[in-house]
Amino acid sequence: MKIITPLLGLSLVFAVSGCQSSAKKGHGTSQNSNPASFSDTTSESQYLKGSHQWSFTGKKTGMGSLSLDRRYFVFQSERDPKNPFDQIYVTDLASTKTWRVSTGSGGAHQASLHPQTNKVIFASNHSDPKIKQRMKELIELRQSGKAPRYDSQFDEWTEVYESNLYGKKLKNLTRSVGYDSEASYSPDGQWIVFASNRHSYTPKMNAQALALANKNAMSAVDIYIMKSDGSQVRRLTQTPGYDGGPSFSPDGQHIVWYHFPENSHSSELFTMKVDGSDVRQLTKSGAMAVAPTYHPSGDYIVYGSSLQGYRNFELYAVPTQGNHEPLRITHTSGLDSLPQFSSDGSQIFWTRKLADGKSQIFSAKWQDQTVRAQLKLKPDTLTPTYAHVSPEIKKQDVQKWIEYLASEKMQGRYTGSPEETIYTDFIARQFQKMGLRPYGTNKTYFQEFEFVSEVQLGEHNYFKVSKSATTPKTELGINWTPLTFSKSGTLRPKPVVFAGYGIVAPEDGQHPGYDSYVGLDVQDKWVMIFRYLPENISVERRQQLLLYSNLRAKIITAKNKGAIGVIFVSGPNSQVKEQLIHFNKRSVSAAATLHALSITDDLAQNLLGSDKNLKALQTTLDSGKTETGFEIVGMLVGAHTTISSKTSKGRNVLAYLPVAGAKTTLAIGAHGDHLGVGKNASSLMTDKDTTAIHFGADDNGSGVSGVMELAHYYSHLKQTGKLQLKQNVLFAVWSGEEIGVLGSTHFTKFNSLNNKPRRGNLNRTFSAYLNMDMIGRLRQSVSVQGIGSSSEWPSVIEAIAVRNEMPMIAQEDPYLPTDAMPFYLAQVPVLSLFTGVHSEYHTPRDTAEKINWQGTEEIIHLARQFVDQLGQSTWGPKYQQIDQKHNKSSRNRGFRVSLGTIPDYSHSEVKGVLLSGVVKGGSAEKAGVRSGDVIVKLGGVTIESIYDYVYSLQSIKPNKKTKIVVLRDGQKAEFDIVPQSKE
Repeated sequence: MKIITPLLGLSLVFAVSGCQSSAKKGHGTSQNSNPASFSDTTSESQYLKGSHQWSFTGKKTGMGSLSLDRRYFVFQSERDPKNPFDQIYVTDLASTKTWRVSTGSGGAHQASLHPQTNKVIFASNHSDPKIKQRMKELIELRQSGKAPRYDSQFDEWTEVYESNLYGKKLKNLTRSVGYDSEASYSPDGQWIVFASNRHSYTPKMNAQALALANKNAMSAVDIYIMKSDGSQVRRLTQTPGYDGGPSFSPDGQHIVWYHFPENSHSSELFTMKVDGSDVRQLTKSGAMAVAPTYHPSGDYIVYGSSLQGYRNFELYAVPTQGNHEPLRITHTSGLDSLPQFSSDGSQIFWTRKLADGKSQIFSAKWQDQTVRAQLKLKPDTLTPTYAHVSPEIKKQDVQKWIEYLASEKMQGRYTGSPEETIYTDFIARQFQKMGLRPYGTNKTYFQEFEFVSEVQLGEHNYFKVSKSATTPKTELGINWTPLTFSKSGTLRPKPVVFAGYGIVAPEDGQHPGYDSYVGLDVQDKWVMIFRYLPENISVERRQQLLLYSNLRAKIITAKNKGAIGVIFVSGPNSQVKEQLIHFNKRSVSAAATLHALSITDDLAQNLLGSDKNLKALQTTLDSGKTETGFEIVGMLVGAHTTISSKTSKGRNVLAYLPVAGAKTTLAIGAHGDHLGVGKNASSLMTDKDTTAIHFGADDNGSGVSGVMELAHYYSHLKQTGKLQLKQNVLFAVWSGEEIGVLGSTHFTKFNSLNNKPRRGNLNRTFSAYLNMDMIGRLRQSVSVQGIGSSSEWPSVIEAIAVRNEMPMIAQEDPYLPTDAMPFYLAQVPVLSLFTGVHSEYHTPRDTAEKINWQGTEEIIHLARQFVDQLGQSTWGPKYQQIDQKHNKSSRNRGFRVSLGTIPDYSHSEVKGVLLSGVVKGGSAEKAGVRSGDVIVKLGGVTIESIYDYVYSLQSIKPNKKTKIVVLRDGQKAEFDIVPQSKE
C-alpha cells in the first residue's frame, strides 16, 4: 500500500505554510478560537533575546537540536543537488565541521541525539526499492516547473534507524511494514517514542479502517514506545485520527504529542504517562498545534500553531497542566515552528521561513522568567543563574546552588548519567558568564574520562542440574541468578560439595580458628555455601569471622581450595526478604576468577535431596560449630553465564581565572557527582527511606556551592579591578569521586587541554589544591585535613585562625579517599575542608533542608581566606611527603598489617592491583615497590583484583618477611617485603 500525503512533523509544517489555503485566523469554533486572546501586545523580543539565523545552507533546513554537552548540533536539510529530499546532518561546534549522518538516498527526517551523544536516531525510506526512481522523477518535475511545493512519501518503507554520530553502524530499529517515524529518545536514553501506522498492515485491520487508511493516512497513525534497541514495542494510543510529534518530558515520566481527529484540519496537544494512562488535553485552539517540546524545567511546553492562519505559524507556550491559555511567543509573519531547547533551557532553536521561501534554523536566548510570569507559573527557583546570584558570598546564593543540585530533577547526579550532563553543562555556562576561561579539552569547559558504569546479563545464561532422581526446573531471576562479578563462560556439569558457611579464618588469640573446608576435597567442583555468618554466635566471634565472611572473601577462599564455582544460598534461618542476591547493574567491580551464583532455598533443598534438610544443616552450623561438609551424591551442575561491562563517560568542569604575570596556579575543587537512584555498593539507604533518590545536598552540593561562590567572587574582583591575587586560579567540579576519585585522578594524569598524558610533574603548574567535600553541616568546628602535605600549612592555618572565630581542627593525613589525594600523590600540597559525617550520609535523607546555611557561608568565607593567604605569594607551600608513622587515617579497613601501598581505583580493567603511589617509609617503598607497579602476587596468593589483595592482606603476618610480585613495564619483578603492624 502506497499512501501519498504531506509528511508530518517538519514536512507538514512546511507544506501547510506554503499552501494556497484561504483559512482564516483561528480556524475552528472552540472556546479559545479568538486569536486576540492569545496575542499579547508585546513583541517577541520579550521572550526571545538576540534572535539570529543559525543555518544558511540548503534549499531548506530545519528541525535542529543541540546535544546535552552543547558540542553537536543535529538537523535535517535539503542540500544535495542530486537528492530532492531531506537528509540528516551533524555539526561539531568545536571544529565547525558538518557531515551527513543518513544514507544520502531517499528522505530522512526527525533526528534525535542519544543523551550520551554517541548515537542518533532518524526516520528514512532509503530501503524503498523504487527510491532512486522517485528521486529522479521529482528532480525532473522541478526542472519542468511542475513540481509540488512539498513532496514526500508517507509510506510503508519509512523506518526508524540508529547510527553512531558519524552515520556508521546503521541499524533498523523498527523493521515493520508501515510508516515508522518521528522518534525521540527518553532523557535516560533507554526508551524511544515514535509514531506509526504499522497496525494498518496487520490482518486485524478491518476493511473499513483499511479503506480509510488508504484514503487518508492521517486517520491511522498512533503513538508507540520501544526500548532503545528496538525491543518491547508497545502501542500507546488507539484513537482514530493522526497522533504525531511525540516527545518525552524532562523526567521521562510523560509524553506530549498532537492529535488530528479524522477528516480534520486542526490538531490539539495532549499528554499522557509513558504507559499510555492519564491522558490530558492541553489546548483547545481549533487550529493546528504541532511539534510540541517540553521546556527543560518540565513546567511548560512550546509548540507551533496556525492560530494566526495557515500562512502564519507562530510559536506558543502552554503550561503542562493546561491551566492557562497559550501564550504567543513569536510575532513574525510566515513560518515559526519546530522548537527545541538547549539542555539548560537558556537557548531555543526553531525553524523560520525566510522571505525567499527558504526555511532555516534560528536561535535566541530564551527568557524563561518572562514566560513564566505571563503563564502565571512560579519562578524556577531551582536554577541559580548568574543573573540571580550576588558576586558576594551569601547564604541565600549557597541555598540556590545546593537546592538546584539536590533537586529531584537531578536524580542523584550519578557519574555519567544524563543528569550529570545537564548540571555540568549548566555549571559551565555559569563559569562562562562569570568571564572565566575554559580549561577543558578543545577549548571547552569539560574534560571527559571513560569508566565502567554498569554490568549487564547477556543472552543464553543457564543453570542446569542433573541428578539421579528428578531434575529441578531452573529459571533465571526466579530461583537463580549470577552475581554481578561472576566469571563469564561455560562450565560443563561438575559435582557439588556442601561446605557450610564457606569461611576459613585463623585463630586470633581469643577464639579458635574456623574452617568450613576441613576434610573436604573441592578440587574441580562446585561448592554450595551459606551466604552470611552463623546466626547465633557471640558478638566477639562474629567480629572475628566478619572479615572472612563477605562474598568476595568466600569466593577467593573457594578458589584457593581448587573449586571451579560457588553457589550461594541464603538459608531459611537468615530470614531475608529476597533470597536471591540482587543483580545490581551499578555494583561495578572486577570480575571474580570463577563462577559465582545465587539460588533460592527451595532450589538448594532440591539439590540436597530428600536425605538432607537445609534448615537442619543451617541450624547446626548457626551454633558456631564447624561441621564437616559433604559431596552431594549423584549431583552434577553445569552453567553458562555471560556478563558484559558497559563503559560510560564522566566529565569534569574546569574554569580558569588568569592573573597577569602569574607563574603558578592555585586549584580549588569539589566533586559534583553522587550516588544516583537506588541501592548500590556505597548506599546506606534503608527500607524506611521514602525515596530512592540520593539527593546529596551535603555530599557534595555544599562543596560545589563553595566552588561557585568563590568563582563568582574572584571573577567579579577581576572585572572591577580589585583582584589582589598573585596566582592564577583553577575552579574545578569533579566527577566520579563516589566511585573511586576517578575525575580528579584523570585530571592529574591527563592534560585537560588535550586529554593526553601529562608530561612532567603537576607541581610545576599547580602550587596547592584546596578541596571542599561535605561542608554543609557545621556544628562545633570544621576539620582542615591534609596539613601533613606541607610543613608550611600550620603557619598558614595559624595566620587565618588569629583573625577568625571559626573553630578549626587540623588533621595531618593527606591519604584520605577524596579528591585531594590524587593531587597529593602528584606532589601538590593539599588542604580539605570537612564538617563531618552525619546519620544522613550516603542515604536519600541527605537533603537541602538539613543544610546549615549560615554555617556553610562561614565555611566558604574561611576557604576565601585560605585563597587570599595563599594568593599573596607567587609560589605555593613546600610539598612534604609524609612518613607512614604520621599516617593515622581513621578509615582503617580492620587489617593488622600495612604495606604502605595506594591502589589506583580508576583502572578496574587491569588484572592485578595498579598502584598510584606508595607511602614514604612504608613497607612497599623499603622493599623497592614503586608507583605504577601492578601487584600480581602477595604471600603466595595470586592477585587479580583489589579483592584478592584485600584477602591477602588479611592472611599475612606483621613483621614477617613475605614475597610480593609486581609487573613493572610488562616484566615481573619479585621483592621481599616485611608488612608493618598497624596495632
